Amino acid sequence: MEKFSDFISEQKNEQPYEIVCFFHTGDSSRDVEKSDHLDMMNTMNKAAKKSGIKIHYVDYNGVFLSNKNNKVYVNYFPIDNETGEYMPPNSKGEIKYAEPIEIKKENTLFLYRDLVYDRRHWIDVLKTLEVRGYFLLNPLECYDICGSKYLTDVYLRQAGLKTPKTVRITHSEDSERAFKELKTKFPIILKLSQGTQTGIGVVKIDNMRTLNTTVQMMMMLDKKIPLLIQEFIELEYDIRAMVLHNKVIGVMKRNIIKGSDFRSNVSLGAEPEKMELTELEKEVAIKASKAVGGILTGVDLIPSKNRETEEPYVLEVNSNPGLTGIEKTNKNITEEVFTYFKNRDNWRKQWV
Repeated sequence: MEKFSDFISEQKNEQPYEIVCFFHTGDSSRDVEKSDHLDMMNTMNKAAKKSGIKIHYVDYNGVFLSNKNNKVYVNYFPIDNETGEYMPPNSKGEIKYAEPIEIKKENTLFLYRDLVYDRRHWIDVLKTLEVRGYFLLNPLECYDICGSKYLTDVYLRQAGLKTPKTVRITHSEDSERAFKELKTKFPIILKLSQGTQTGIGVVKIDNMRTLNTTVQMMMMLDKKIPLLIQEFIELEYDIRAMVLHNKVIGVMKRNIIKGSDFRSNVSLGAEPEKMELTELEKEVAIKASKAVGGILTGVDLIPSKNRETEEPYVLEVNSNPGLTGIEKTNKNITEEVFTYFKNRDNWRKQWV
């Protein structure tokens, strides 16, 4: 694979900039572990230091935008660098905000992690920034698409890409209809349409009785829960390709976890390995990222038996790919991404 460092060395118009990274330290079932935040911060801090970039960490809790003297500021609770947690109001209800961050369109790039749609305020802050012309990595429309596995499948198929057969379950008594529409045999995969980083909400189902029971139980807990069934594809490993605009910048092979039927999440203990993609696989990964309007994405592929001539399945596209895992097999990826965006021309690149 052509080195990404060679690719960015050709970039011109390099200027320093600042990163504001939004994330959430925790009070819902979708929160990541504290250690994950610290790993993320350590990885990004090292890359920012080498790239000559200043980075601010902002928890969604307590964040708000303000205007003063025609300048825009992000107001936020300070982050404890040792724990990776924000410092909320004390026992007396006293709020201590950090020094507001002045943000400028020409030199502030926004990253966002741990975003969930039931926190409307978080979305509103990011949407306000986007509408005002600030650079978000990725655009919120990309997050909208990738946040739904069903919608992602629609966009990928519309782009002519191969994906596992997928059908939505619309209510608790809809399992048999959905299975017939899937036109496959058991086992199948039952999953939440709304993705997680840890493989939670993904179940292998072996028969109709189990499917009916599981769906009814899940919908008893939440009638609005978005469920999908998907054909089960036997595999020994899958592939995560990191795509930046029209370039594959890093690849890792994720072996199936021992004792697991099918999961390969690095966050669950899968050991990543470095590997090379075929030209066809690169083409598919870039096309998948383009289909969802991504700038920096993690594209998950299931390789075909003949990787040189047969297209892989595209399993999903992640609009907020973790950089810590792929750093284990592709050193300095985060630094190279940060360096890439020193070129302001790359802030203006969008898929056409």
